[in-house]
Amino acid sequence: MADLQVFEKYLEANGIVPQKRRPFYVHWVSRFLTFIGKQEVVPADDREIEPFLHQLAKSTEEWQVKQAREALRIFFYYIARGDKKVQETIMPLEANDAWKLIIDQMKEALRLRHRSIRTEQSYLKWLRSFYSFLEGKHPGKVDSRDVKRFLSHIAVEGKVSASTQNQAFSALLFLFRNVLDRELTDISDTVRANKRRRLPVVLSRQDVQRIFSQLDGASLLMASPHFSQGLSREAVK
Repeated sequence: MADLQVFEKYLEANGIVPQKRRPFYVHWVSRFLTFIGKQEVVPADDREIEPFLHQLAKSTEEWQVKQAREALRIFFYYIARGDKKVQETIMPLEANDAWKLIIDQMKEALRLRHRSIRTEQSYLKWLRSFYSFLEGKHPGKVDSRDVKRFLSHIAVEGKVSASTQNQAFSALLFLFRNVLDRELTDISDTVRANKRRRLPVVLSRQDVQRIFSQLDGASLLMASPHFSQGLSREAVK
């Protein structure tokens, strides 16, 4: 199908689907068109998606059904643009629209791996922060340098803790590995957030006196070695 070859080029131009997955996305669209009795990339009723996915689930794995759903989501977006000239020139998605699809893919990837709701919410929050930081850069052009700049930014400007910075890194690592299908290269020179030191709680002399005033006998004897260092005998009476 020549039109599906155009659709595959559309996926390539946008960089929203990793190269090794593109043939599978085209495959699911082709099967869907066969299912509804159409042989060309033409507008179709999206209410036909669920019966198709239900039928697909009978003979495929759950992750394949989810991949097919994602392929059809992009396909319907592509069709909805409806501009033949746009299709012929393979114009990329606007960055905002591309990131919306990336967010949907992130959700799918997290749920496929049975990550908790809290993890999903946290990772999506960092994904949106990363997108805002990039100021409209297309996801197909994002690389490790962008991650390094973002992590350094939240450490220096955002003054986040080391644990929060690590959480942001985990979210972006998941994005690269499971959505963009790329590996992060060396980011060892990223500015690291400072670990916040917790100062020990120290009782004042008056606090110690009040505690000892409530003790007597053996209890006072047992507590005295721990609390009386540096205090005079009068302070512990």
